[in-house]
Amino acid sequence: MDKQRGFTLIELMVVIGIIAILSAIGIPAYQNYLRKAALTDLLQTFVPYRTAIELCALDHGGLTPCDGGSNGIPSPTTTRYSPP
Repeated sequence: MDKQRGFTLIELMVVIGIIAILSAIGIPAYQNYLRKAALTDLLQTFVPYRTAIELCALDHGGLTPCDGGSNGIPSPTTTRYSPP
């Protein structure tokens, strides 16, 4: 007599339940990671602006003559996180 091979319905349901639990934990953690990465990228985009504005303010004694595209301050650009 041949013995049947395979998984029972209960075993398959247990595996599906485990995958669902791991997904419920993993997907929000991954989304949080993406948000943090976007924030870090955004903050790193502003580093050249901050440095140039600080140098311009020190050279001119204030922020009034410090505009984008002049005095070493980069012109405004767009990133994948900012609107065009």
